[in-house]
Amino acid sequence: MKAACLVTLLCWTSYTFSQQFTCGFESQQDLYRFVSKNLDSIRKYSDGDSLVTRIELSDEGAFKKVTFYSDYNDETEVGTEANAWDGLHAYIARMFAFCPATDFPTERGLFSVQQFSLPLSEKHLATAVREMLLGQQQLSELSSPQVSPGSKFTVNVDKLIILNRLYTPMKLTGILDAYESGSLQLGSGIYLVFNIIKSSEQGFLKEYIDYKIFRVGGGSATLIDKEERVSMHEKKARLKASAGSSVSGKGKPAREDIIFDYTIDIEFE
Repeated sequence: MKAACLVTLLCWTSYTFSQQFTCGFESQQDLYRFVSKNLDSIRKYSDGDSLVTRIELSDEGAFKKVTFYSDYNDETEVGTEANAWDGLHAYIARMFAFCPATDFPTERGLFSVQQFSLPLSEKHLATAVREMLLGQQQLSELSSPQVSPGSKFTVNVDKLIILNRLYTPMKLTGILDAYESGSLQLGSGIYLVFNIIKSSEQGFLKEYIDYKIFRVGGGSATLIDKEERVSMHEKKARLKASAGSSVSGKGKPAREDIIFDYTIDIEFE
């Protein structure tokens, strides 16, 4: 079997009293919490900002050993081995006791080594947590359910004020025509139209809503507001905006006019 290095922080293993082994972000956060809680003990042996941590697994994914380096060259696979606190050794050995999820076929063979940089300061730990949560969000967006053509949808109008007129909150249902809503009447002479936009960003599929709100009357239509690329998550989106103007006459106090102020939630089945 070929040894391949997985330079990532996405796959971890967690060893619990229930003998359940997982490879997820919660285990990664547990490791960061452990390091943060025991920084004084760890830094007695390692005074740098980080330790390159190299974990070797068996063909079946069982833990074999962990080696720490103060520096490491990925190309030559040569580094300066460093001492580390016994407690850190023990904790990682327990975390990686068994993680078969890291053993999957690749062009280079099977992953038998996990390698990553472990932060050893509160500042760098905080940065690593932010990056980890960003990665978690991206994976969540990648795995989020997508809106299909012809999906049913619900529009909840929580607040709607157009040209100083307050409209009654309401709920509408409809069915997409492909990815378009058609004209939806939100109140007397007020209409909403929207469509779903799908885009790939940095390898992740994203969904957005483009929409327009019109006022129709006297044989003409006036655009009240529009917005492009409103983010969606879990088949839901919120349309929310407001705008006003100040009108003052000679010798009269200024009057604040509301051009529009609305909160509209859209959810797809």
